[in-house]
Amino acid sequence: MPDDALLAALASKRAELDEQRSRLSSQLAALEREVASLDHTMRLFVRSEKLASPPQPRRKPLAHLIGLRRGEVGHDAQTILRKASRALTAQDIAHAVCARRGLALRAEAFEHLCRLVIKNLRRFEKRGVVQAVGYTPRQAVLWRPL
Repeated sequence: MPDDALLAALASKRAELDEQRSRLSSQLAALEREVASLDHTMRLFVRSEKLASPPQPRRKPLAHLIGLRRGEVGHDAQTILRKASRALTAQDIAHAVCARRGLALRAEAFEHLCRLVIKNLRRFEKRGVVQAVGYTPRQAVLWRPL
């Protein structure tokens, strides 16, 4: 059985850490309010909103990582769906595009390709070319052609 003195010391240390965490969180909240107040004051003197937050670097489009031209992803997605014997997810379609084109993509580029496939499928859905027919157990949309 654990020693009562040991448990009391651990409980005391836990209470001390909780108190310190509470004190630090209130200090952090006060600092956040001060920074917000300074930002508002600075905006009074400068018309630009850029002063309050540093400029964010623009992300380069990932199209160059995939090596496909405009419209090719959508065309391939439609073709793959038409030839499929079952409903497919966007990730299934992206894998099929890679196999069809002989692409070996890094994770970042493959995620971008999946987003492009989804974007094209949503556009085709609005046109009445494809239809979302259900979900996988992981909540991925299943698509089929109309």
